Amino acid sequence: MATITAFTAPYLWDKIAQQLNTQLNTLGYFDDLYMVAHVGYDGDETFPEIYKNDGSRENFRLLPDSSRAMSFFIVTGDMPENEEYHLTCPMALCVWMNLELVETAKNYDYTSEIVRDCFNTLRAYGCYDMTVDINTPFDGFTQLAKGVSANIMRPYSGFKISFSKSIEICQP
Repeated sequence: MATITAFTAPYLWDKIAQQLNTQLNTLGYFDDLYMVAHVGYDGDETFPEIYKNDGSRENFRLLPDSSRAMSFFIVTGDMPENEEYHLTCPMALCVWMNLELVETAKNYDYTSEIVRDCFNTLRAYGCYDMTVDINTPFDGFTQLAKGVSANIMRPYSGFKISFSKSIEICQP
């Protein structure tokens, strides 16, 4: 997978994603923790795309890889309500993994355990209005949604946790 450079001074949704990736990394489930993905286009097809943040103008197309577990964020709505010195940012954490490789000692579907751990990590960070989607985790990305049954049939698994997070935009 591509190396994505962390921001030195991230703002708004990039700051949320970067700080959450630090927390999610402690869970030990993920090989690749990506920042905020945007919609890339290939004709009529759409896919998640991440800016490499290495000084170039290059982006990286995110597609499931059977040998790696990954997560990325998306901004799920219009940028948010103004709450005087704060904004409410609607986002989602999208996860895809090969369960046989994440924890090799477990020979059952432990997706719910990973969902619980990610959910608790988001909640501890101050995220709220959280919902979990295990049926259409790649909604909005036609290249991934087309093969959703193949992408989340065992041993593969995927889910999306949508949430809101208030972020400070200026000092009072």
